[in-house]
Amino acid sequence: MVLPRPIVWNQELRLILSDVDENVADLYRAAEPGMLDALARLLDQEISLVLITGQSVDNVEERVVMGLPARLRHRIAVGGCSGAELWGYSDAGMRNAAPYYTAESMLNAAQKKAWRLVTQQLISEFRLVPFPPLPIDEFRRQHGEEPWQVMLDDRGPQITFEFPNAYALPDAACEAVHRRLGHGLEGRDLRIPVQQRTQQLLTAYDVPVTPRIAGMFALDLAIAGIDKARAVEEALTPSVLRNLGLGPVPPHA
Repeated sequence: MVLPRPIVWNQELRLILSDVDENVADLYRAAEPGMLDALARLLDQEISLVLITGQSVDNVEERVVMGLPARLRHRIAVGGCSGAELWGYSDAGMRNAAPYYTAESMLNAAQKKAWRLVTQQLISEFRLVPFPPLPIDEFRRQHGEEPWQVMLDDRGPQITFEFPNAYALPDAACEAVHRRLGHGLEGRDLRIPVQQRTQQLLTAYDVPVTPRIAGMFALDLAIAGIDKARAVEEALTPSVLRNLGLGPVPPHA
């Protein structure tokens, strides 16, 4: 039997790009002290960190960034809303006044307003009951397990519905949805008909936003043509790397 080669730490590592949920922290929960200590040790070694996530920058700050020493935060960038924006931090540890970039400028005021109108129409048509995001067990304790109990998070350049009770519906729940809506449900994932109707409405309003199935139970309404790869590309530009304390992209980043 051939034993696997041991993992050897790359001493030349200067830049780490990472997702957040289920990697750095559990969904809607703060990073644990051990994780924060490990990240602080990395940053103290002049290794920079780019966190790329579907969550908003406010969410990531609350759960991760502000748990790190202020003197180290200038080495962090946050690519929030599935790549729609990239934020950095000052030497004092505060978020910069403006992002490195934002895709929200791709939408005009009328389109942003129509986007929110579409969101409210979806809530009405599917008789959804929206609540602010919570850790899943806490959400169910507070609001129950009915399929139409959802989480709604307007993140600015992204609006996200989460269906923690409706992505794998048993027969009884499908029948309950049928009775509530007055028509049947194809499949067992309530996100699918919501996604289809969302696309119809966004197209009708000429809003360049795409509804995307995300994670185990989310539906992201994200700016068309933008994904997490955009945040990676922006993070690797010379100006951002300099702000993170790096020069050109290191060969072993």
